[in-house]
Parts: sequence; structure tokens; C-alpha cells
Amino acid sequence: MAVDPSGKFVYVANSGAYTVSGYTINLATGALKAIAGSPFAGGILPKCVTVDPKGNFVYVANASGPNGGLSGFTINPTTGALTVIAGSPFVVGEGPQSVAVDPSGKFVYTANI
Repeated sequence: MAVDPSGKFVYVANSGAYTVSGYTINLATGALKAIAGSPFAGGILPKCVTVDPKGNFVYVANASGPNGGLSGFTINPTTGALTVIAGSPFVVGEGPQSVAVDPSGKFVYTANI
């Protein structure tokens, strides 16, 4: 699970369903509401999700599939809806289990089995 830097959206990897759920967060109460279009199609066995430091992208480590994969999405800043980045999922090696983005937002790292 990952919250975007603005605190408006939260994203959850649904491993068994091969999807990523997105929710808006009510800033006054903390209540969650599903984002239109959620859940979004993910890769095979999405394991871990992270949001980049600027809140522009969501990355999901997919624990299975050909050569492992990293799904990438852009975030609609108004609605929180996700759109797949062209070329995603990206090959990252066998069994990625987690994903992190460096503070500059320029580099994405996965930890594989």
C-alpha cells in the first residue's frame, strides 16, 4: 500500500486479482472512496506498490511473469485514476518483491528474489 505525497490518494496491490486498487482519501475524516475505474489492471502477482516523491507515477513490482516485471502508471492529479505507461510492464529480473523510487524521482529500484 502506498499514499501519494499530497495525501489525497492511496493505492493497494491486489496480488491474487492481478490488479491495483485506488482510493481517494477524505482529508477531514480519513474515509476511503474507490477511484472511478478502480481496480486497475496490474501485472502478474502485484506484490508491492510505491508512488514517486512528486506524486506523478505509481510503480508496482509484479512477483511473477516472464522475466519479472515492473508496472508503471501515471496518476491523474485531479481524480487519482491510473493510466499505464507505454511499454509497461518493464523487465526487471526474476521475482521482484519490492520497489522504491529515489528522492529525486529519477531512478526506480526493485529488490528481486
